[in-house]
This record gives sequence, structure tokens and C-alpha cells, in this order.
Amino acid sequence: MVLLGVGCATTEVYEAEQAPEYVVTKEYASFYQDGPLQTRGPDLGLRINDRVKLLKKDFTGFAMVEISDGRRGYVGVEDLAPAPPRPPAPKEPPARVSSNRRSTGFESVYVGPQMNEVPLPDPASPLPDLNVGPEEIPTGSSMIDSDLADEKPKFRY
Repeated sequence: MVLLGVGCATTEVYEAEQAPEYVVTKEYASFYQDGPLQTRGPDLGLRINDRVKLLKKDFTGFAMVEISDGRRGYVGVEDLAPAPPRPPAPKEPPARVSSNRRSTGFESVYVGPQMNEVPLPDPASPLPDLNVGPEEIPTGSSMIDSDLADEKPKFRY
């Protein structure tokens, strides 16, 4: 009598709406649209921390995933890890109550007291005169001190 031990390989299949999110754990993970045995190279490279939806995972070592733009393809299972939960969505600000007054477009201009000590310039005052003439720079031998010119360096390499 011969007994054959056949292992059960489980396949996980999910709908896109209920699919768990996974993240890419390698710097570059190959993405194959037609499967890992396609005759050309990978169609896309996924980067680390890219989120994907796991649609199918089986014993082949590859998982069918859906990327953020909706394309489906295959990625190596060893390149994926369960994604951490997303942060909560920010709360929306309360709705503004409209009033009966007309908008002038200047409502967002701050007209309160100034908060620092630097006074604002008076718009009626004249601008400063910045037309300054060039400075005279002496040239020639008068710049070289004759005592220093005859002195030799005190060290050598």
C-alpha cells in the first residue's frame, strides 16, 4: 500500500474593495502586468513604502496586486508586508455662515494693531538718496610699505 502525502496550498483571493493593503519593503520591486513569466522584463518598478491592494496570494511566490492608479499585476510576495493603518482623515472646518452683507474683497486684510515694535514707514515720506559716488582708491607704490617689502620670510618649508 502506498500513501501519498499531498500538502494543501492555500490561495487567498480578495475583491478590490475588501482587499488588504500591503506596502513594498524593498527599494525596487518588479511589477509584471502579464505575470512573472512574461517574455519581456518588468512593466514597472515599485518603490519602498508604495501601497498596493493584495488581490490574490498563492504558493507561486507572487501576489496579484492593484496599484494606486488601478493597474493590476504581479509582485514577489517577499517584497510585500502588511501596511500600517492609514492616519485618520483631518476634520473639516465648520461651515461658514453666510451673511447678508456684500463682499468687498478686503475681508481677509488684517487691520488690527501691529504686533512688533518696528514702525511701518510713512508712505508720504521721500525715499532716501542712494546715489553715492565711487570711493577713491589709492594706487601705485604708496600702498606698499617700504619696510615690509625688504623683509624676508622668517620660515621655510
